[in-house]
Amino acid sequence: MVATGKTLPKDLPPYINRVLALQAVAGNRSIEKTLMNVLHGQVRELVKKAKWTTLMVIIRKRQNTCNAM
Repeated sequence: MVATGKTLPKDLPPYINRVLALQAVAGNRSIEKTLMNVLHGQVRELVKKAKWTTLMVIIRKRQNTCNAM
């Protein structure tokens, strides 16, 4: 159903109030997206470091095994 000016309820807030409310919600979403992007980047860096550290531990263990022979 398409709402037109004639079919809107009488108790609907004025247009400017609806626009301001939607803009506030849209602004909050952009903050959330920015925060999620920053946190996601930080987590990816930690995962990369963890994988690199694990790789270095494996290499050292292999070197120690080869040196012991």
